Amino acid sequence: MAIELRKLLTSTTKSAARLSGVALTQSLRAKMRVSDETSLIVLLHGNDNLLERFWEMDRQPFYQQLLKHNINAIMGTTFSLYNEGRLRPASHNVMQLRRHSHVLHELSSYGLTYIPNLYLRAVKDEVELAAWLRDRTDIRQVARDLSMNKTWRAKEVELDLLARALDRTARNFNVLVTGVSIGTYREVVSHLHKNGHTCTVVTPDPIMKAHHGRNLASREAGSRTTLYQRNLERMDREIRALDQQLGIRRTPTYPGLAVAGAQAA
Repeated sequence: MAIELRKLLTSTTKSAARLSGVALTQSLRAKMRVSDETSLIVLLHGNDNLLERFWEMDRQPFYQQLLKHNINAIMGTTFSLYNEGRLRPASHNVMQLRRHSHVLHELSSYGLTYIPNLYLRAVKDEVELAAWLRDRTDIRQVARDLSMNKTWRAKEVELDLLARALDRTARNFNVLVTGVSIGTYREVVSHLHKNGHTCTVVTPDPIMKAHHGRNLASREAGSRTTLYQRNLERMDREIRALDQQLGIRRTPTYPGLAVAGAQAA
């Protein structure tokens, strides 16, 4: 189960973020209506305003709550990068990447498992990224957010760039991918598999479609609870079938699907 940063913080446009009621609850898994055995991943992504408020806050209580809730892994921040030019100097993107690295360092200092979010300023940076990963042999899972890449071609370009950087490390990874819909996850999983990597798709589609009274294929009458279950089971079956077709063998550590958007009680 994946939990977005916006569920764990309250934020305004003018002040640092604070812990939300969800983050401060006694049992986060009970609040999210999942079992005590459910693995939880926190996604440190969001719009620019939320991430700026996150950067400004005292993050020590936030990390302490993640420890209390026994969070299994945390995906690195997605501070925005922009095309560099006369109006957008390179220093902006460098600062954003340094912020991401600093948050990873903080997570590590608290003993929290992090998943680095890999995004680059330019193609030439893939050499430096590969060197960084080679020096950290304990990292077997990385993340990539594709929510800003609206077409399959745009996603494919980003995946190719990522695959080239990973190939330079001479080892295989599991890639946690966000920003992928049920319409494109097959292409994403297949594309990464072609380069020797597995993929965990993070999507709210099974939950959100049920919330609006729909199953994954068409509109269907029935209770939301029934649709939640049917949608989750259907997507799980489809990913398992795709894994079988591609010859992918999963482990509990690297599942094919992580659902985001569970409804808090």
